[in-house]
Formats: sequence, structure tokens, C-alpha cells
Amino acid sequence: MKAGARSFAPVLLLGAIAACQAPDRPPERMERGERVGPEAAAPPSWDLGSWESEGGVTRELALHRARVLGGVEYRFELDLTRGPQEVPGRARIAFRWHDPDGRPLVLDFAAAIERIQEVRVNGRPVEAWPVADRHLVLRAEELRPSARNEVTLSFDAQGPSLHRMDDLVHTLFVPDRAHGSLPLFDQPDLKATFRLSLRVPNEWRALSNASVEGQDMVSVGQREPGADARSAATEGHRWVRFQETAPIAPYLFAFAAGPLEELRMDEGPEGRVVRLLHRPAERDAVHREGPEILDLHTRALDFLEGWTGSPLPFAPLEVLLVPGLPVGGMEHPGLVLYRAERLLLPRAATPANRMERGRLVAHEMAHMWFGNSVTLPWFDDLWLKEGFAELLARRFARDTFPQVDGDLYDLLTLHRPARNLARSRGRRPLRSELAELSGARALYGPGVYATAAMAMMELERMVGAEAFQEGSRRFLEVHAHGTGGWEELRAALEGRGVEGDRRLSGAGHLETRLEDWARTWLRREGPSPEDLSRPPPGTASGPEEESLGYRRARLQLSLHERVLDGSLDAEILLPLLLSSLEVPDELLLRQSTELLEELWWGFVDESRRALWAPRLEEALERGIRRAGDPALRALHLQAFRRHFVTSDAAALASALATGELRLPGFPLTEDERADVALALAVRESEGWEDVAGGVREDLGDGRAGRRLDYLLPAVSPDPAIRRVAFRTLMGDAVDPRAPWALEALALLNHPLRQEEALSYLPPGLARIETLKQDGWLFLPEGWIRSLLGGHSSREAAALVDGVLARGGVPSRMEPAVLHGADFLFRAAGRR
Repeated sequence: MKAGARSFAPVLLLGAIAACQAPDRPPERMERGERVGPEAAAPPSWDLGSWESEGGVTRELALHRARVLGGVEYRFELDLTRGPQEVPGRARIAFRWHDPDGRPLVLDFAAAIERIQEVRVNGRPVEAWPVADRHLVLRAEELRPSARNEVTLSFDAQGPSLHRMDDLVHTLFVPDRAHGSLPLFDQPDLKATFRLSLRVPNEWRALSNASVEGQDMVSVGQREPGADARSAATEGHRWVRFQETAPIAPYLFAFAAGPLEELRMDEGPEGRVVRLLHRPAERDAVHREGPEILDLHTRALDFLEGWTGSPLPFAPLEVLLVPGLPVGGMEHPGLVLYRAERLLLPRAATPANRMERGRLVAHEMAHMWFGNSVTLPWFDDLWLKEGFAELLARRFARDTFPQVDGDLYDLLTLHRPARNLARSRGRRPLRSELAELSGARALYGPGVYATAAMAMMELERMVGAEAFQEGSRRFLEVHAHGTGGWEELRAALEGRGVEGDRRLSGAGHLETRLEDWARTWLRREGPSPEDLSRPPPGTASGPEEESLGYRRARLQLSLHERVLDGSLDAEILLPLLLSSLEVPDELLLRQSTELLEELWWGFVDESRRALWAPRLEEALERGIRRAGDPALRALHLQAFRRHFVTSDAAALASALATGELRLPGFPLTEDERADVALALAVRESEGWEDVAGGVREDLGDGRAGRRLDYLLPAVSPDPAIRRVAFRTLMGDAVDPRAPWALEALALLNHPLRQEEALSYLPPGLARIETLKQDGWLFLPEGWIRSLLGGHSSREAAALVDGVLARGGVPSRMEPAVLHGADFLFRAAGRR
């Protein structure tokens, strides 16, 4: 701990909080502009003007603070032992400040009026501290110009960015969310060092961006570490103190705590350490999959250190598995969070599943360089850090899993989503001019991942692989532990500012070519389908080296585009998709069934489906019965339950759900049985109630049984019950992030129920406003997909257009709605 820090030791927190409640201190809640003290008087009026918006941190506020602040240091003490509704905290924020204009200094903190108990500036209590909804305003006369200032606060950290489950607490700050739990300057270019102390139960393990520095036991009334030996027996708690971090952006600060277990340590070159941590509930799966997970991290770091020419910027590295994490991974320096389900694969996982896991690991590791060491100054260039991470992750995945067709994988998971976005009315430039930081949350989606990766591939192809790598290394070296965006990368690629403004070899027209590239990818409405007409570069050097699956997939996508633009009848493509069901290729089968579902419900009318159904159902039944690979069987079963329409197929589905028909070597999982029962219910097939009841009884009280209970009202044959289910889903009492909520929404809007579900569209789209405020990056996109995915009628398209025309969707979310509605608009146009 630094000199002078002992006075702010963790053990003083309880005393400080108690002192804040004394009669001569400010009350726990203060109204805007309230003044306290013996000579209370009305404070001056504070008009933040362009600094304040509903979304929080504006660009103008961020630019101002970047000019007047420097040397920011945070010290946080948080007590995690009080239960889910209270997290007492104390902060000390030190910084240099100089503002010739004498404007007030704005600190970010959501709901500050309700959550702050005391503020001191340079040791003196603040008598008047006007608070806006997301800000605490400090008067200039309370600060020391051109000197070190210190603000201390007592507050409650329990906010929307601090997440709890029964045995795990963790943060997930992402852009613009750190001030949901902590008072700080929440902008990426104000990098700072952090020191954290957490009070936790003795049986818990605490994690953060830096290593543990020490631990202090806690006892009743204890004022100094070690002053009372009754600590463990009396309180059962301890303070965990972490070392100071390297300078990092506020959104990358993180901590977690719980009764966590460690599988093992994996040591790499120069003592590099990776630790895998998990909840006890995941112990069996971690012991099965953990060694490969650790090996993937080690291999990914070896690859990235070789490509970047620099060592891991943040070490040691701890990896925490979080069930139900709303993102696949979050790349905090030193503490990476993953959704446990994405890394703990089932025993029957395929090579493609394992390749996808390896891609995710390499993506998060690449952010240690691109995003964490070199951080975006603002999120206009979000595409840049995600594009770099995705480019390198896919390269690693190809090298690590050569048994998977890398060309086909990239075509289906990169080129296809990028083209889907480019084709839609929701297309927008990769580089966005954000007026406020909260707008970054609306950018997450296929644009900043798939399209950005393709943009990076095209940039590398244009510059040349060797020059691209050299320029990227220069970018990382010049801006290490600082900030940099597109203009800085462009300068590095051109070689400007290095060795007397040296240019890269052969770069006589490089500036012009970079300008052309930027015009295509960054500055207009976004890359068009024609810009994406060339598939991402793969290992195949010519058509003669392309796999059968790759050629089939390209042909499918080409014909599918013609169906969508109206130049080809959908029934012309159906035979090709049906023949592809016989090809034993997991990736091709996955695409074939997805395209088939789109055409089946959106572009083939009911009478024509009746003619095609026997042939389709027979092909899928053959796959269910004969496929030797469990993954292929699972895909055939999934497609079968989504497409069947005849009574014979319903009888087969009933036999599969009840167990009357058992497939050798391929027992249905509990969720698969439930899914088949739900498919029978939504079709109101004969005897579906008995099937669903029998399945429900077999599932018992476990997770699969609770899931079926949750989803059954959404497929009820009674419209009144379905309407109640929808109103419940829309109510404040139901969290749309909860497991199965999006599944229920999709079932309520099933293609067979879309006529009645028209009434769900306007309120469902209006709900996006609250989803945006919740700050979960991918929730709005999933909500839109579940709400609109089953609709194909002219009436539905008109409703969506009407909601947008009336401003019923936040403007920043309109592109996401237009993208999600693209299939609906095109299918409705063929009616």
C-alpha cells in the first residue's frame, strides 16, 4: 500500500459508515441542491447544459474532463457481507485538476441522490453538492488548481451493474455501466489505477484485476487490522486487499467473489499464469473440460504474443465461469468472465463446437492487447477493437482445429451475418459518431463483429499481410497502456511519426488506398451487399480446393439472396436444401435447416407446405433414425420439430417425446423431450395434453421441468392464457433477462399463431426502451428476433413500420429493429 494509504484502511469502513449516520452529518438522502449545516441556504443553480443528457456521459463532458484531469487514482472499499440489497462502500478518488475557466467538476454516479451518504473534498465536508440523476457536481472553489485533489465518498454500491446469484457476486460494467455501481469518471480515455478492498465471508474467494496483496480478519468493533483476535469466530468475515492495477479504463475494472474453486494453475513462458475458477456446482463439468479450456488459453496467448510481438500486457490471468452471463465473455484485464455454458461443452460436443469455443477464448485474449492495453478514446471506433479480436480469433481457430472446414465456418458465421445486415434497412456505418457514451450499447451486434472482421480482412489484403502486422505492432507499441482509434491505427499503417516520418515499403499510394477503404467501410451508410460479395479469405487458393460443403453453402446463399430480393421462387431452392440434409456435414446441415425454416414459414404458403411436407418430414426422419453422429441427429431432430405439419409426423413426435420410440445410442435429452412436447402443443396435435403431462411428470422438479412449466402457457390453445402470458412477460415483475423469457416470447409469436400475435408487436417494440436502459448489450437484439421472427404478413410489416414512424422505438435502436425485421419485410412483400 502506498505511503499515507493506511489512514484509509479497509477496517475503517464500518466506522465511517456509522459516523455518516450521526446527527451532525448529512442525512442519508439529499434532494437536488440541498445544503446542510448551521447556516443552510439555497445553493447556486447548476445547469450542466450540454454536459448532461438522459444517457449520462456526453462527448462534450468527456472532452472537457480529459482536458482538465490527469493522474486519476481510485481506492474502493466495499462490504459484500450485508446481503443483496446493501453494499456499503467508501471511495477515495485522487487526481490533478486545472480548469482555467473554473467550471465545476462532474463525477458520474447513477442515482447519486439516494445512494450517497457523505462527500469530502480535500478533507473538508462538502456543504452543498448538487446532484443530477447520474452525476455529482463538485464546485471549482473546493478544488486546488494544478495540484493533487482528493474526494472521499461514503455510498451504496448496490446498483444495476453489480450482479448476484446465490453464491456469486460479480460486476459487469461494459461501456457506460461502471457508474451504475461506483462513483468515478466513466469514460474510456481517463485511464486510472485502481486499488480495491472487499469484505467477504471467510469461505469466499475474491478476485479482481490485480493479485491479492493481503488479507485482514474482521472482529466486532475492530478499528485496525489485527487489533482483535476474535475475528473469524465472531464475524466470519475478512477484508481482501488487492494490489494496485496498471492504468485501465473504468469499464474494464472488475471484481467477483464467492465460494469459488480453482482447478489448477497453468504456467507459460516467463512465469505467465492462467487460473481457472468456478462455482462448486460446476465441479464435475470443469474437471472434464477444464484442462482443455486452460490449454486453449495457453495456446491462444502463445499465438497472440507471437503475432503482436509483445508479451501478455496483464498478468497473472484469472478466468471465471459465470452461469447465465449475458455475454459470451468479458475481457477485463487480469479477470476474464465467460458464460459457463459457452466453455463447459457437453460430452457429445462436435469439433465445430470446440472450434467455436476456441474462437471465443482467443477473441477475449486478443482484447488484452486490442482494447485493454490500447483502449479506444471513445466508442466511435468500437468496430476496431472487436474487428481485431475477431480477425485474430478466427485465425487461431483455423490453425487449432484443422479438422473443421475453416472456409465453410467463416462463410456461415462471418460472411452470412454481415451480408444479412448489409442487405437490411438497418445497415449503418461501422464508425458511429456517438454524442453520448450510452449509445455504444446499441452498436453491439453483427456490425461490430462480423462486418468489422471482414473489414479488417479486406484492410489486411489491401495493405499486405506483412505490412498490416508491422503496422499493428507499431500501433500497440506507440499507444501501449494508452488510447488509440482508427486515426492512430491509420498513422501506424502509414508509418507516420516513426523514424522521421518513414513510410512502409511500397506505400507510395497507401494513403489514397486507405482513404478509399475508409470511405467504403466507415463513412457512408455502411458496406453494401456488393462490398461483401467476395467471401472472407480462407485457406483455399482456388475453386479446385474448395470443399463440397463450402461449394454447396455458397450456392445455397446465392439462391437464398435471390429469393429474398424477389427474383427467384422459394420452391426452386427447396430441392437443393432437402438434398443437403443427406450430406454428413454439421456446418452445412446447420445452415440448410436454418434457411429451410425461413423459407418454410415465410415464403411457402400453407397449401404448398402441405404438398412439400411428406418429402421434408421423411428426409428429416431418416436423419433422426440413421445419422451416426449424435450432433447430426440432434440437428435433424431440431429441424423436424420446427417443420412438421402432418398427423403422421405428429405421431412420430409423440413417440419420441414419451419414449415410446427410443433411438439406439441417441437418447433424447430432457430439454429435447420438452421441446418436442411444446411443438405438439403449438400445433394443437391430437393428444398433446397427455404427451406434455407425461413429459412434465418425468422431468420432476429439476431445471428442465421448471423450464417446461415456464413455457407451457406460451403455447396454450387458449388465446386468453397466451395473452396473460404475454402481459406477464411485459410486466415489471418479470425480468426479460431471465432464463427462458426470450423462448416464451418466440413461442407466443410462433408462425402458426402470428395472426393473433399481431397485437403483441406494438407493446413488444415499445419495451425496447426499457431494455436499452437495462444496459444488457445483446438483450434488445434477442428480444427483437424473438418478437418478429415468426411473422411474415403484410399486417405485421405495416405495424412495425407504423411504430417506427411514430417514434415508438428509441432512435438509436431503430437500426436494430430494421435489421431484425428484414426477413418480415421481404416475406410480406411476396404475399
